Amino acid sequence: MKFIKLTECYNEPKDIYINIEMIGAIHQASDRRNTTCLKHLSHNNGGYYIKETPIEILRLIEKAKAL
Repeated sequence: MKFIKLTECYNEPKDIYINIEMIGAIHQASDRRNTTCLKHLSHNNGGYYIKETPIEILRLIEKAKAL
């Protein structure tokens, strides 16, 4: 099990740690500026809104897999 650290920004920015094996989808949020929606299999209300871009998330996943 490998985790990456992301910045959740639904209300106030806070750090969250996500299991990369449970990520279902990543997309730029159309209803919120400068946020990415991360769909996670354990989150049933539409996903997390995070500060990092999809490209940054993919880079973090690649780094985690290399460890």
